[in-house]
Amino acid sequence: MKRPTTAHNRKWQAPRRFGAMIAALAIALPMALAMALGAPQTALAADAQAAAKCENAVCITANALTPVVTSASGYQATVTITNATAQDIPQATLNVATNALYTFSSRVDMQAWAEGETAIPTRNVLGTTAVTNLAAGSSTQASVSVPADNDQIKAITTWGPKPLRISLDTGSKATNASLCSFLTRSPDGLRSADTPPLKVTVAMPLTAGAWNVNAGTFTSLVSGDHAASATTQTESIMASDEAQRQTQASLISQHPDLQVVADPSYLATFGDNAPHTAATMQNGFFDITAADTQATGEFTEAGITDDDWKAGDSNAIAWQGQGAWTMDALTRAARQGYTTVIANADFEAASSASSAAAHTGSYLVKTDAGMVTVLASQVTLTRLAQGQATSDAAAAETTEAGQMARYIAQSAFYQMEQPYAERILLVTFAPGMDAAHVSRMITAMEEASWISLSNLGELEAATPYRTGNQAIAALPKESGVPAQTIAAIGGTLDTLAQARENIERFATKVIVSTGTAGGTPSANGSSSNNESSSGNGSSSATASPNASQSASAGASPSSSASPNTDTQALARQDASATAKRSGDATNWINRLNAAQHELALMSLDGSGLNRGLAAQAKGLGDELFQGVSISPTEAINVVSETAQMPVTVSNSHDFPVRVTVTSKTDSMQIVTSREVEAVVPAHGEVQVTFLIRVLTSGHATAHLALQDSDGAEFGSAHETHISSRLQVSDMSGMAIVVIAVLLGVLGLWRQFHRKKDPDE
Repeated sequence: MKRPTTAHNRKWQAPRRFGAMIAALAIALPMALAMALGAPQTALAADAQAAAKCENAVCITANALTPVVTSASGYQATVTITNATAQDIPQATLNVATNALYTFSSRVDMQAWAEGETAIPTRNVLGTTAVTNLAAGSSTQASVSVPADNDQIKAITTWGPKPLRISLDTGSKATNASLCSFLTRSPDGLRSADTPPLKVTVAMPLTAGAWNVNAGTFTSLVSGDHAASATTQTESIMASDEAQRQTQASLISQHPDLQVVADPSYLATFGDNAPHTAATMQNGFFDITAADTQATGEFTEAGITDDDWKAGDSNAIAWQGQGAWTMDALTRAARQGYTTVIANADFEAASSASSAAAHTGSYLVKTDAGMVTVLASQVTLTRLAQGQATSDAAAAETTEAGQMARYIAQSAFYQMEQPYAERILLVTFAPGMDAAHVSRMITAMEEASWISLSNLGELEAATPYRTGNQAIAALPKESGVPAQTIAAIGGTLDTLAQARENIERFATKVIVSTGTAGGTPSANGSSSNNESSSGNGSSSATASPNASQSASAGASPSSSASPNTDTQALARQDASATAKRSGDATNWINRLNAAQHELALMSLDGSGLNRGLAAQAKGLGDELFQGVSISPTEAINVVSETAQMPVTVSNSHDFPVRVTVTSKTDSMQIVTSREVEAVVPAHGEVQVTFLIRVLTSGHATAHLALQDSDGAEFGSAHETHISSRLQVSDMSGMAIVVIAVLLGVLGLWRQFHRKKDPDE
């Protein structure tokens, strides 16, 4: 795969002094603005977090350090001093010093200095400032500004990284503090060999980070809004942050050498303002590297197939997710058309390549599905670019300023280490990184004259660092996905599968549509508010007279109802829309399935930030069932042996539904009929009745629920309280009274007309 290459040596060929002046202005101006207006929120947060780690000591954290020193830039340092001891510091001196003659001999040497383990003398004091009245438990900022004509800066006669020590002298060993960082002198204005620049490819994934759900689309989907469901066009249920898109587009336009690999789904949200990209990645940033931790069947049940994230074109590059690029992961990617993948810093960190000299990050691996080129990120530079320290002991690298100073110093060392070696280093930013941070980092690289920013095409065309068995041996043996993440992905797949099952169940077991398995509704689907659906043959429910008439009328061929028949339309004043409504819910169900599929794919992205979308997908099915509800009578007083219990069934969807309403009491003395089937028109309601039978006075609760055609319950259950006080008010009671009266009269008559016994 080839991409057009561009020349990046123009800075190296330009007059160095002019380039240095531009570099100095470009560096000094943002620093001045940052000091005047306040550092960006992310940088301030990082600085505050670093200061918070200071315990029982005096600590120095770097807020701003000049990354590249030129003949015209001078040097500026702004730090935060935190006094986490119990002693007040009335007077102290902040010193910024370097060693103008020192040259780092190895990467180990540089790392030891960063961790404060090497005693390199720093006798060239660039500047000092007084710090006063630093109370115990407080913090303060201090700055040192060194002009370009400072003698100590002029004493630096060789280009490259120099040790930088920022120290606080309080006069007491217990409260003294020191911070080790780096000062990098550019070749500008110095006598040095004109060597080729170090080629660096800087790539950034263009992803949404955390997706949002379009509330309007969600509402229209679950309600079956006719305007939306009448068309086969699918509107995305996903929504992204507009301000974020504008910021990212601005970043990309300002830095044309930044190699952007975009998620096609997210790129589509930019519309006509889509930024320039070097390549596209897997759709939805699907996590290929973590997919092997789950069974293939679980993805299928969730509605995801391998075709959903296959390579969109020949330039597509698969970006690493939460796992590692194992042989299985590479094979899976190759089967879907990816010939190139990008690996994070952990790819080489665990191999012998991490201890080797800086080299081209390219591995050509043979898989069962074809050859795949792995573009591996350079470990140290990538970690620094992604806001990580090279080690926990590198105190200066807890802030962006310290990370940038180390990044620039490390890149200069790599160039000096092998000045004539042909290699291209890959540096990648993490998904969702702050655009302002990315801009500051790449600006520093652009102004470093020993760095030539390359492109992905040139990197892919470069000679691989490892091929054959050596490349295979360099692959991680395990995905490295934590057990907690594996469990979270499994839970997400289970939720997605349930969401898909719920939509299918509603479409085939509840909806009455000419295009679904629900079939054609019976005549009572067009019943009015006063009508009730009769129970089925095995039900003990009774129907109201109107419902019986409707059912009887249904026997006549002339009274058969179509799915869009709705006698309640006039009352709702939407008769015109109802008449135009199709009885086929296929388009609506297809849109629901498409929305669930989209949510499913986005919830399994490589950043792990969108698993909550699975709950939104399940919410689609839940809301469908919630659209069909029952409204029972709150309480019923029964004064006879039998009574009726009315229940209203409502449907908020654009299509009629067939449901069964069930009732069960918690008493053997007061019982109801068990179930009644009803077809409820679109945006309408139907009233059904249950027969109540009472054997004695008392209280009972009827538990009401809705069931689909398979008898599975759905929606919210309801209760109706039934109270019984039997009174003699029906024919049987009257008969008993009459018989009792007759028997009483007969008894009295016999009493007065009987013959007395002579012995009485």
